[in-house]
Parts: sequence; structure tokens; C-alpha cells
Amino acid sequence: IYLFSEYIYVMSQGKIVMEGSGQEVFSKTAELRELGLGVPFSVEVLEDLKKQGLYRGEIKAIDLKELAEVIFNLLGDKND
Repeated sequence: IYLFSEYIYVMSQGKIVMEGSGQEVFSKTAELRELGLGVPFSVEVLEDLKKQGLYRGEIKAIDLKELAEVIFNLLGDKND
């Protein structure tokens, strides 16, 4: 959704509880999970990498190509 939408509204019980660009909305992972909603796969992977101390960048929704580049760069850093 975030890749194809210019603006997103998140509703709960008939009320708008969050709105903004895909980046803005999907950067609020705790709030989305509290609402019972999922987060993009890329966000989950970046969160896991950050928890393991492997990633220091911003956690944001990115497409799979960008995620692959992040992981490739991390692997390159490990092999240096």
C-alpha cells in the first residue's frame, strides 16, 4: 500500500486515528501494532537488524530492492 499511495488514512472504530504519507504512517510501528495492523516486511527486517546491532540507519518503509541493497551493504561491511 505504501508504495502506491500518496496519502494514507488509518481508521479505527469509524474514526481517523492516523494519517500521512506512507513513510509517516508506517514509521509509527508501535501505534500500528496496537491497532492490530501489520507493518511492511521491510520495516520488520530493519527493526530486527537494528535490535541485533547490525543496522544503524532510519527504520522506514522501503521497497524490496532497497531492502536488498541495505542487506548487501551490511554483508559487505562484515566481509571487510
